[in-house]
Amino acid sequence: MSKKILFVCTGNTCRSPMAEGFAKAEFQRLGLDYTAESAGLSADEGGANEKSILAMKEYGIDISDHTARQLTLEMTEDAERIYTMTAAQAYLLKQLIPSKKIFPLTDGGIQDPYGGSEEIYRNCAKEIKDAVEIIGEELHGTEACG
Repeated sequence: MSKKILFVCTGNTCRSPMAEGFAKAEFQRLGLDYTAESAGLSADEGGANEKSILAMKEYGIDISDHTARQLTLEMTEDAERIYTMTAAQAYLLKQLIPSKKIFPLTDGGIQDPYGGSEEIYRNCAKEIKDAVEIIGEELHGTEACG
């Protein structure tokens, strides 16, 4: 059974769906037995943001069928690791779910591109891609050792 990595942002329409998309591609590329999912701390119904979809298409990744979903306790219990887009989100989650498996995706945080230009979304996607590739390499190293 594959292990789950969960990506969390605010609304689950911009950053975490991009992280999920990059992670699925990276895990497949590296042959890792991991799955990726995403959720939001305050998600409403809807799909991925159109500018997120466009930014991901530039990498050959289609997230157009993504459906935003609210984070649940069950999702966190099933995840081996949980990555948030900011340190504040990681802090908040740790208050609700004391866990050593919650981490911010980057040290500086991934700024929310919501309402920004296509260029802002492209930059956000690149930041997320770089961070997810580092996670993929770390997981690849642990699978090789274990």
